[in-house]
Amino acid sequence: MIDKIFKLGHRQFGLANRRTLSHNSKLNVVFFGTDLFSLKILTGLNQLYKDHILDQINVVTSASRSKKSGKNQDLTNFRGNQIIDFCRQNQIKYFNWNDMKEEKSNEKLFEGFHVGIVASFGHLIPSNLILSFPYGIVNVHPSVLPKWRGAAPLIYSVLFDDKEVGVSLMKIMPKQ
Repeated sequence: MIDKIFKLGHRQFGLANRRTLSHNSKLNVVFFGTDLFSLKILTGLNQLYKDHILDQINVVTSASRSKKSGKNQDLTNFRGNQIIDFCRQNQIKYFNWNDMKEEKSNEKLFEGFHVGIVASFGHLIPSNLILSFPYGIVNVHPSVLPKWRGAAPLIYSVLFDDKEVGVSLMKIMPKQ
């Protein structure tokens, strides 16, 4: 199912209210994700970038620093964050959410980006960051909602031998 989402061409992926893009412009995307499910989404986004459908991708992920590396050092990938590995292999700029959440003006990091995409991120994104994207943020959830809401929908689908599974897309709204 996820493979089908990212086989969309740029005409099909178009948005109805393109206020910030000219006809020939490409989208700049910030991706928020941390696990293997989100890696599949990031892989699809990277293919869209390679196919010249997207102009730029930045990534936000959760990672821990080793005690040996200072705050200004590169993230140490000692826990096997495969999102970081993928970003390094594909020269994609990435940010550590644990550093960003302390910043009051983190939305300035992504000026010029049009949309955010979240998949298995595990953190609440503040309203100011959500509102900084002209097209908002879309969450990719690996279940047919509302059946398996929460953090482990794939596990529950397997555990309960679901015959029908799917992916839900929803726009993230800022907290009022």
